[in-house]
Amino acid sequence: MNGQTLTVNFFHKAQISASTSGSGKGGNLTITAPESIALNGNGILAATSEDVGSGRAGDVLLGTEKLTISNGMRVSSATNSTNPAASGGNLTVQTSQLNLTDGSSLEAGTTGTAPGGNLIIQPNWSLD
Repeated sequence: MNGQTLTVNFFHKAQISASTSGSGKGGNLTITAPESIALNGNGILAATSEDVGSGRAGDVLLGTEKLTISNGMRVSSATNSTNPAASGGNLTVQTSQLNLTDGSSLEAGTTGTAPGGNLIIQPNWSLD
């Protein structure tokens, strides 16, 4: 494998989060591996803005040749806020092959009145 692949299994609704519930911007999450990334399980990978905050959600970048998201996994840069300043972040997927299965999702929307972010899928993968 030599650092070329990454597999993360999420159990019992586990989370990796760089979210904000205050006035500051949420953090960014960047995950890259040259050959493949597999995110598996009923978990959440998120850089979101929560309903009580005014900070913008962070951005999420997933970059790899083959990306597999399975078994209910959620990847999100969304917002739950009603504050217009607390917009959703961008969710960027750079991959040549995307497998999204078993109820998994990519989310850059909004469940509040703040604007959602953008979901960007770039089919040409480059480590640059």
